[in-house]
Amino acid sequence: MTLIFAHRGASFHCPENTMASFLKAKQLGADGIELDVQLSKDDIPVVIHDYTLHRTTNGYGNVNAKTVMELKQLDAGSWFSSEYRNETIPTLNEVLRWAKHTHLLINIELKSRGLKSNLEKRVCELVMKHKLDSRVFISSFWKSSLKTVKQICPKLSTALLVEQPTQETISLAKQLKVDAVHPNYRFTTKAFVQELKRNQLQIRPYTVNEKMKIAGLCKLKVDGIITDRPDFGVSLCK
Repeated sequence: MTLIFAHRGASFHCPENTMASFLKAKQLGADGIELDVQLSKDDIPVVIHDYTLHRTTNGYGNVNAKTVMELKQLDAGSWFSSEYRNETIPTLNEVLRWAKHTHLLINIELKSRGLKSNLEKRVCELVMKHKLDSRVFISSFWKSSLKTVKQICPKLSTALLVEQPTQETISLAKQLKVDAVHPNYRFTTKAFVQELKRNQLQIRPYTVNEKMKIAGLCKLKVDGIITDRPDFGVSLCK
């Protein structure tokens, strides 16, 4: 069965990476949510994709230059619609506290930029605090982050994010001891899916929003699809 993950929540319907988008994903029947996490100035994991604030909030500057208190004062919804003007940047703690009372799987993408920080440690601490290790997996483009997560929480599932798979992708995945590969859906072929499965690796392509392409990936029996349109995924793959 192909699981449906709402990319940054149901981000077609609501402002991305907000509690509104995660609530909408649950309402639409998604199996899980995907979200992005980085550290605030005071070392708190916060849920936001960009390293800067101007695209999805009314703030400016870098996320890591602001404390959580400063980030919480920003409007993270009006850029999408005035209906969401009261949305704020969630902390990872807030999202996990809510998610543990749902059925949802949680895909946490680490936005570390490959730089040394406490991000991996802080995220692992929160996952364990909420006893969600069986429902969380950590994804990243950065090898150093995936290695660090495995060192801190060896039993936590991890996934290697790649834009375009190469001949080295599977060997790298094995080297990093990840459980899955998340490729750009445009480069997800039947041969690559089969090769991953032969190597006991799961595959969850991102970010596919067209009905025909979602249906095609489901026919390939990928393990999961990461999409802004969980409503499409649920209707086509369930």
